[in-house]
Amino acid sequence: MKTVFFRRPKKQLILGGFLGIFVIFFFLARYHAPKRIYAPIPSADNVNPREPRVEVPLALAKDRDRDNNNPFQDNNNNNVVAIVPDQLADFVKEHRGPHQPAAVEKHFGIGADGGGNIPDGPLPENARIAQDALQAIHEAAKEDEKQQQANLAVPDNMNADANLQDNQVEQVKDEPDDGGIPFYLTPRRPPEISTSLSKGPGEGGKALVIHKQDLPPSEREKYEEGEKNNAFNEYASNLISVRRYLPDIREDQCHTFSYTQKHEPASIILCFHNEAWSVLLRSVHSILDRSKQELVKEIILVDDASTMDHLKKPLEVYMSFLQKVKIIRAEERQGLIRARMLGAKAATGKVLVFLDSHIECTFGWLEPLLDRIAEDTTNVVVPVIDVISADTLQYNHAPSRSIQVGGFDWSLIFRWHPIPPRDAARAGAPNSPVRTPTMAGGLFAISAEFFKRLGWYDPGYEVWGAENLELSFKVSRKFFYWL
Repeated sequence: MKTVFFRRPKKQLILGGFLGIFVIFFFLARYHAPKRIYAPIPSADNVNPREPRVEVPLALAKDRDRDNNNPFQDNNNNNVVAIVPDQLADFVKEHRGPHQPAAVEKHFGIGADGGGNIPDGPLPENARIAQDALQAIHEAAKEDEKQQQANLAVPDNMNADANLQDNQVEQVKDEPDDGGIPFYLTPRRPPEISTSLSKGPGEGGKALVIHKQDLPPSEREKYEEGEKNNAFNEYASNLISVRRYLPDIREDQCHTFSYTQKHEPASIILCFHNEAWSVLLRSVHSILDRSKQELVKEIILVDDASTMDHLKKPLEVYMSFLQKVKIIRAEERQGLIRARMLGAKAATGKVLVFLDSHIECTFGWLEPLLDRIAEDTTNVVVPVIDVISADTLQYNHAPSRSIQVGGFDWSLIFRWHPIPPRDAARAGAPNSPVRTPTMAGGLFAISAEFFKRLGWYDPGYEVWGAENLELSFKVSRKFFYWL
């Protein structure tokens, strides 16, 4: 259909029509759209407080020029503000992230190509605004995450800026360099220790529930790979601080108990093979953060021929930030028991404490173990072992009254048994140590000299499964103590 406003010659009407369309298009593209979608930071005089704004790093603006006029440009601030209409504000806030092309497609009912990208053809105005705003937010988030990883937990004597030379900050001469740790590993430096006021994921031992089906495909792949490699939720562990806060679960009596024995500092030995980065770091930090420093002689990490790259140079670099941590590496796979003997023979402490590499220590965990050995060096002491959920990393505490003791059946399989009535009525129950004829084997403390006198472990063990009963029978003239 053709509409004629004035009776003019046909040629003039055609030229005039083209000229009018061009003027309208030029006005909309150059002035209206930038000011509405990608307006620079408004001055105090023209800010509309009711207009929703989203801050975007200025660095992202370089690819968003329109007609050689960058609407992001602002010479006085490192950020710009993308202004979106009121009716799109909630939509933009709710759909930030890598899934945003599909969100725009679904919200506005428009098609996308096979890769999930919005086509380059004409789009509804609101769809284009939302698409651009969401893409800018997503790119900004990725850039910000990289920057946070680079500057994570810089020591107090260093500036948090990544470029120390530009800020003229003198680096300590012997300060370890985290350049050996790739960016995909977090943290790259020890973070600040969490407190009871910390609100991050998993703090206080709370569960971190992740619905795998809701993750984008790339994140779902990471989730499944972590489960496959570790048999626990590494994806969730990576989102939780390696120095997360756990509540003090000790009984009231334990807070006021006075130890009279002289406690020898312990060598704490953790053996691992292809352990997850965040889990191993959390194990080490929990030892250092919840132990009296004078009671920790050293922490010995025994690498049983791991093949994963993050357990090689990156682990050495990270542990160089910590005190008292040594790394021993087996050139060939030894199995857990022979790896433990490597750590035991390299230890310099008079007491050996063996722990798994996927644990978290709680407040006051070490003193009771050392106290029983200080009382008698032929005592072998086992802690109460609480449970951390493999799926959510929730910490589940077992009360003192639920403690069981070890036994075995005629197949020489370790079994749990209720505390016998005689021991249940012991002095100081339920908080005092309880005797047990056998031990679980994963976590225990023993005098280094006594362990040597017993002949260590049988070196014929390949992995684990009977070493706990062997050690139990060697100490059969004495009882273990379960704390």
